[in-house]
Amino acid sequence: MRETSACSDCNAVVVGAGIAGLTAAFLLQREGYRVTVLESSTRDEVGGRMANVDHGGFPVDLAASLLSYRYQHLLRLAAAVNARPLRSSSLVGVVKQGRVQRINVKSLSRMAAGLLKLVPPTDAVRLLVDYARLRPSLSWEDMSSMSTQDRYSVSEYAARRGISNATVDYALDLLCILASLEDAEVTSSIGPFMILRSLLGGGGFFTSTAGVGFLPQALAEHVVVEHEATVLSVEERAGEVEVTWCRDNATTTVRAEACVIAVPPPLVHGIYPQLQEIERTAFESLRYAASIHIAFGLDRPTSAKEVVLDFPRKEHPDMCGFVLPHNMAEGRVAAGRGLAMAHFRGNWSASHLDSDDEFLAAAALAGARHLGVLPELESHAELLRVCRVPQGIVVRRPGDYRALKGLSAARPAESRVQLAGGDFLAHSTTNHSAASGMRAAQRIGRVLSTPIPARVR
Repeated sequence: MRETSACSDCNAVVVGAGIAGLTAAFLLQREGYRVTVLESSTRDEVGGRMANVDHGGFPVDLAASLLSYRYQHLLRLAAAVNARPLRSSSLVGVVKQGRVQRINVKSLSRMAAGLLKLVPPTDAVRLLVDYARLRPSLSWEDMSSMSTQDRYSVSEYAARRGISNATVDYALDLLCILASLEDAEVTSSIGPFMILRSLLGGGGFFTSTAGVGFLPQALAEHVVVEHEATVLSVEERAGEVEVTWCRDNATTTVRAEACVIAVPPPLVHGIYPQLQEIERTAFESLRYAASIHIAFGLDRPTSAKEVVLDFPRKEHPDMCGFVLPHNMAEGRVAAGRGLAMAHFRGNWSASHLDSDDEFLAAAALAGARHLGVLPELESHAELLRVCRVPQGIVVRRPGDYRALKGLSAARPAESRVQLAGGDFLAHSTTNHSAASGMRAAQRIGRVLSTPIPARVR
């Protein structure tokens, strides 16, 4: 069955209900446009990388877990839809030589004091000086601004700056994992400074009793979302965009004034062949790190009080560590219970995507046992969910930011089809994605002669 409707039903179509797509949809609708969002997942998994699902009363994050007060795009969106976040604990633990070194990232002074437990003072000064130099060019919307600074890998940068191996092992390695789930030898030196921007002086972390998905869930309540909708094609024509999608073997074609495509870049060309050649080539060759993370529900909180326990590569070659949501804020997990999320590095994840749940859970438990942390996992935990994400996080290697310069200029500002998502021109963080969604909405607004404010009011 095939149905066709004109643009009287909607001014704009958004493909994808991740945080980027929902941001664009919300901003366009708030300016008076009639917007329909087409999302392939079920209602329970709205939000993409910012989604979470309930498992027996445990709010389990499917991708992102940590939200920083530096994420002003997210916070302004939350205020706009009256989705009030909770202030989270900001205590981070780093396993070093059999001990857990604590860092409080709530303030610059506390973070600096914690950093000095891990690295020599001279290295800390070098990192902060270089961060201050790069800070003005670190963009949430478009990281092509770093093209002139993108010369070396993290390990090469450290060698040139005389930064010690200890600092690479216990500080820069952790920043690489947050940036790309990859090692210092292959990650561009820009990545760690982007992560520092997310942390330094920002006021720590925030959360919600509903989990990390509280914001996309709130945004989705303000717009029309068609779930389990598979988009087949997007075609820009003179004065309109035609979008064809299907659900339950029924195909629908809608004609709208504009469209925002907010899906992973490698999927865009399959539905939108009108990409510029430079876009098609870049999106098809985009490198991703795989991600495996495992949720364990506990019948009690852990004795560890940190929000996250980081495992440097020197301590464990395969695991990133554990996120402990029950330590974030009261109400994040039911009273008297605990939640531990084990995260693995990109290379190991890619090699074990086909491993069964029992093997992966055992690997996580063995990692905690090896480092002498989280003893509660041995006898007080149940396996809740194993998340396998083949395309987890975009990997930016040396030279990738230079390549973004041409890509940034390729999408015509006057096009009725715009792209949204941190993966396109920046990073796979929730705030980069929200910023990209805002940028797409602003461009569509200009095309349709309704300027949209650069900041959420």
